Amino acid sequence: MPYDRLPARLRQLIPSEHGQSIFRGAFNAQLKAGRSESVAFASAWGALDRAGYKKGADGKYEKVKKSNPSAEVEKADTFKPPAGARAAARRAIRWKEKYGDKVKGGTQVGWTRAGQLARGESLSRETVARMASFFARHKGNETVDSKFKGEPWMDNGHVAWLIWGGDAAASWSRNIMDRLEKRQIDDDQFTTQSEAMVRSLDLGLEGETHVHERDGQAVYMPGEDHEEYIERIREIAGIESDEEPVKEGLLERAISAIIGAIMPQVDVNKSQEEATVLKVDNEQGLVYGWAYVSTEDGKLLVDTQGDSIEPIEMEKMATNFM
Repeated sequence: MPYDRLPARLRQLIPSEHGQSIFRGAFNAQLKAGRSESVAFASAWGALDRAGYKKGADGKYEKVKKSNPSAEVEKADTFKPPAGARAAARRAIRWKEKYGDKVKGGTQVGWTRAGQLARGESLSRETVARMASFFARHKGNETVDSKFKGEPWMDNGHVAWLIWGGDAAASWSRNIMDRLEKRQIDDDQFTTQSEAMVRSLDLGLEGETHVHERDGQAVYMPGEDHEEYIERIREIAGIESDEEPVKEGLLERAISAIIGAIMPQVDVNKSQEEATVLKVDNEQGLVYGWAYVSTEDGKLLVDTQGDSIEPIEMEKMATNFM
């Protein structure tokens, strides 16, 4: 049952009224959400720990001002891109300077990244994660299409690949994220289920835990199973699966194109070319028109931002979007 006031034993362990308030609030919130008492207690102790309360030699929990060194190290993580990544970005920048508008590949974000790489700037963990995600989604763009063999700067997908650092950055960013993932997995192994429960709640995994064997030893870890845990930490890190590419913003740009065409008074995106309304259904309030074309003459198209999508994936995206 929810606490209006903590039991005497808990008040003894947590002398501070502020600490008692944190514990009580976390406990009651979990019960209100329909969680079990064991999950509620694990969440409450976790909330107390995150608020800086530590168990002293007398067994009582008092707030300490000592910072968390591991958290500071995590925030301070920066990574120097390899020489190959800097060279790839510089090559694309030289093409842009030399050929101007003939170089249509890449987004504004991508060209900003090219500048960072070309200058050899140190990159944050979040930026490296976005790079690894980009290369996972655009695998295949590293090869120049045969029709652009003599003019690689005309291949939008290849240009996008280079401005993010090319093959060298793809391997570098993936290796860094694999290393950080291994470090995270090591940090998320616990000897007690209650500790794993707290971490599970932190990760948004509803307090679920599983037993995982690592190096011949059984440990408690967050998540209903190891697959769910790995998927969650990759999601938080910004890494997407290699098996199912996600074309971020592709459908949104397509929808913007058709809205911009049928509603010219709403200037959604001035850069989109004029589209044609093919059908109007007044009864249902629907307007039909071409938003995005996946292929032309049987060949997969690459748009000006270096994106391409298989027809079957486009159909799935459109269905889910609608």
